[in-house]
Amino acid sequence: PQGAARRSLRTAVWTTIASETNRQAFERSQASANALFAWASSTFIMLSAYLLRVLDLSAFGFRVKEVSAVGQQVDLIVRRMVYLIEQWRASYHTPKPAHGRRHNAQYAGFWNSVWVIAADIVLGCALGIFLVMCSQAVGDWIVLSLEQYTVKSLESTILWLRGWPAGLKLNNGLDGFLAELFLWLIHFWTAMFQPVTKYMRIVVILAGWSGFVGGCSMQLAIFSDAMALTTLHTYWFYMVATRIFHWQLLTLYSLFNLFRGRKHNVLRNRIDSCDYDLDQLLIGTILFTLLTYLFPTVLVYYATFA
Repeated sequence: PQGAARRSLRTAVWTTIASETNRQAFERSQASANALFAWASSTFIMLSAYLLRVLDLSAFGFRVKEVSAVGQQVDLIVRRMVYLIEQWRASYHTPKPAHGRRHNAQYAGFWNSVWVIAADIVLGCALGIFLVMCSQAVGDWIVLSLEQYTVKSLESTILWLRGWPAGLKLNNGLDGFLAELFLWLIHFWTAMFQPVTKYMRIVVILAGWSGFVGGCSMQLAIFSDAMALTTLHTYWFYMVATRIFHWQLLTLYSLFNLFRGRKHNVLRNRIDSCDYDLDQLLIGTILFTLLTYLFPTVLVYYATFA
């Protein structure tokens, strides 16, 4: 019995010493982990400031995050991570106040942000696995869809507009000129876009792997930028039709003022009366009549691409 008591006492002493040693080791490791995380978070915040500054740089009057969905998403991810670090510091490294309301709100906000990021990454991983495994099929489907809806469909629409659409009699000369112009732009874009189609599989794979880092939102941003680039010619059509339509509206407005015996006063920015000569009124009336009869043709093309 005395030997058993001594052994139990020795075991209790060693257990206490070991637990104290483990507790001290755990506290030291926890302090080291906190210091490492504090250094990593501070470094990330410093680097994110430089990255956000780069995204705010402007070229030709446009900033990177204004013209690219990927740039906007990178900016959002960086700001979200910085905000998450600040929430974590406020939730776990700030003394809890007496009432606890602020601490509870910060705690809930931190875990809400974590849940949003986790859900985005989970969806991105699921979609990324599918895109990586079926990259060839997805790339071929995208190329065929773009060719069908952005080339062949536009060609058929322009050819339909060229032959008096829905019984609307357009000006043959202007209609033929605009149709040839847009058909030439389509052929030019097809010649430029055809060599790029063989890299569509790489874009799909890149979008798939980006889901493991940036989540599903980054994949959607990549596809958005890719879609914007592959349908750039439709934006060209809209810009050309808009410029012609805007120019003709302004000209008609100026000629209508001339027909009424008025003119635009540039200095006072108002419409004043004016006495025109007979030749000026005659030429203005002829030009106003011509542009009025040409206006339905321009309006049809503008409405189509708008």
